[in-house]
Amino acid sequence: MDYATLKTEIALPSYNGMTDAEIAAALNAVNVAVFVDVDPHDWLETLINTGEWGRIELAAAVAPSGTILSNPTAQDTNVGRLRTFVRACTSPVMIRASKSSVRTVFGSIIDALVSAGFMAANTRTTLIGFASSTISRAAQLGLGTVAVGDVTTARNT
Repeated sequence: MDYATLKTEIALPSYNGMTDAEIAAALNAVNVAVFVDVDPHDWLETLINTGEWGRIELAAAVAPSGTILSNPTAQDTNVGRLRTFVRACTSPVMIRASKSSVRTVFGSIIDALVSAGFMAANTRTTLIGFASSTISRAAQLGLGTVAVGDVTTARNT
């Protein structure tokens, strides 16, 4: 147990007037929304199960992008984004959705796929849902499960 981190946390005003048991319960309550990295195979499996993967993969493979290197057009940019999405879904590397910039990029690509009719809105909700989770404040702080005795020890250190 990292008692220094725990001591700093329980010194916050939100814990004033609470017993050690109440503090431990508050820290262990699973009520903190966080963004997490996504296994791309979860996205791929979802798209295969909804029947949307074939259209997306085919469009990425056959879409023309003639000027993409010298003078990219909006069409080229969209084709590039579509191909990026397909590569991400088939990659063995986790999608770093815990990073805001990555969420922004993939969120816009997924929104474009919905707008273009390649993906249903409820599929979008499912894919975006893979990037979020709910954890305890103790887990967020890297403390694991906090016992009442841990709070007592942290107070007295």
